[in-house]
Amino acid sequence: MAMAERAKPSSSSRKKTSLLFQGDVSAESSPLPENTTPADLTNFFHDADSRLAFASGGDPSSAEELELTPEWESRWKQCCNRWYGSAFLPQRGDCVFECQEFSSFPGLTVCTTVYAGFKTMQTKGVPGCCFLVIGQKQTAKGLPPIVWVFNQLMGKKTTKKKESNNNNENDMEAVLDPWGPIKSFYSVEKQSTTGRWVFRLHSSMQMQIEFPSRLLKILPSSKARVEAQGSAGITKTIAKAGQKGVTSVREAFVKHQSQQQELEAAVNERRSRRRIGFGGVGLLPIAY
Repeated sequence: MAMAERAKPSSSSRKKTSLLFQGDVSAESSPLPENTTPADLTNFFHDADSRLAFASGGDPSSAEELELTPEWESRWKQCCNRWYGSAFLPQRGDCVFECQEFSSFPGLTVCTTVYAGFKTMQTKGVPGCCFLVIGQKQTAKGLPPIVWVFNQLMGKKTTKKKESNNNNENDMEAVLDPWGPIKSFYSVEKQSTTGRWVFRLHSSMQMQIEFPSRLLKILPSSKARVEAQGSAGITKTIAKAGQKGVTSVREAFVKHQSQQQELEAAVNERRSRRRIGFGGVGLLPIAY
């Protein structure tokens, strides 16, 4: 007796739909000290230690700088070809940051890890830097039914973890393509009212999340309303984080300037001592 063929999933169950979330936000720091010069700002943007201030948003433990490996460079180029354009292609001196954020909901905790390419840029004669999201991954923990629904809505496949002696063996495979272009740009400009420099941040995002159409019925309201509410909620969160970011960057700049001034004072003091020492030798009586 022939075995009955396994029923194939219907086309309706395989059909996909998507939700689009998008928004733009800007933030501005309080004015920098009056004696700030363009050279000071350029030095700050190009200082290796300053990168973490831009990436961490005030929480250094949430960000880690990674080497721009060939794998990351390839992923970065793919994202530029799709969204960002040739002006943002990776170059020597660029790096990648890994940033983590935890979100808690009833019955669910989500760890979102974002991988962003970082590069310094010059715009209209003033320094700046940008972050381009080139990868992301999410880990959900909590009640199994809620985790399953979350993974389905995020378009995430549920697979068993393969055991490996090398914890980093499949790191790149676990990183997913971004849901869309997400870009943040830090720049400086002079306030028209005070004539003093300020840090400015502009962030734009466009996230398109695919999931099975059958899950539309579990959405709390219509697709359009969910997109509008989701976009507003994400924009509000990014705006709050952006304001915190420019505030922490300003604090890092003031600290950087203080350290530079202390270093210059120490160097000048050593030079002064040397000049006094040499002068003293010249005044010593000479024995004939």
